[in-house]
Amino acid sequence: MTRAQICISGYASGARDVSDAEKAAVYARYGVVWVPYAHEVDHLISLELGGSNVIRNLWPEPYAGAWGARTKDVLENRLHELVCEGRLALASAQRQEANDWVAAYRRYVGASPPSTGAAGPSSGGFYASSYPTASTIYCADDSAWHELSPTYLVHFATFTQAKARFPGYHLHQPC
Repeated sequence: MTRAQICISGYASGARDVSDAEKAAVYARYGVVWVPYAHEVDHLISLELGGSNVIRNLWPEPYAGAWGARTKDVLENRLHELVCEGRLALASAQRQEANDWVAAYRRYVGASPPSTGAAGPSSGGFYASSYPTASTIYCADDSAWHELSPTYLVHFATFTQAKARFPGYHLHQPC
């Protein structure tokens, strides 16, 4: 997979094809009991970075906890953005994601993921979609951002950073 291939809009969604039988095999491989909405079958090297749907690249990633699936989704989008902007080599992004995605998150996104509790927006940051028709910034504690496509999801530590990147966007609701 090359940088040019993965940077084509819609590439990852077009490459996403893991059958229910393959998902069951992933759960069995890791000895994890399937519980609805507890995990997602995710890619060790994300599709956004040229990863594949082969079983050795799949694992049951929990949603729960600060370092769950939604946090890794933010990193995947950030690494994809950096690679496509030419600011990070594809091989380096793949290696960092596969070897220690938490360290990569801390390096490229922030020290820790947004909180999901009562800590408030100052520690959780803000989310927006980079999709061409998007126009809204969401506080981390506003559950509406969960409806955004992970492909275009962008996290910001502050509202100022979000407005700097997307000056025409508006805040969905007060934080």
